[in-house]
Amino acid sequence: MKKILVVEDRPNHMKDALEFLSSIEGLEIFTATNASEASGIIFNEDLDGVITDIFIPISSGKSSENPCGLIVAAQAKEKGIRCVLCTDQYHHGEKLEWLYQMFCALRKPLNCGWGETIIDRGHNPHSSKKKNWKAAYEDICGLYDRR
Repeated sequence: MKKILVVEDRPNHMKDALEFLSSIEGLEIFTATNASEASGIIFNEDLDGVITDIFIPISSGKSSENPCGLIVAAQAKEKGIRCVLCTDQYHHGEKLEWLYQMFCALRKPLNCGWGETIIDRGHNPHSSKKKNWKAAYEDICGLYDRR
């Protein structure tokens, strides 16, 4: 059975994620709403993958204005767990352009694999604000091809 952690602070997005992921046979789903909860699961469970939002709170009751999902991604990477950042933002939008550029810069000279872990709503900045949970899961499984 595969074990996947979903880190999402917005109830509507978590609901969508659980609806999609619960339809997959042989999948055990763990959930967290902030980076602190996610850390506890990452370091105490034998996970196969992590799907996290980028802008999540560091802990319960805190703001989600900071990209604490990057902490989750770094911890997953430290444990050798594949991690996908899943967002409803546009990767060239005002909020994420810096992150997209950082991932591109890291991927090319260092070949560290970080540049293939952002799933956004696509190249259309006016498309749906729903997250692409299917693509995020397929990326975790190595099935998603962006080319």
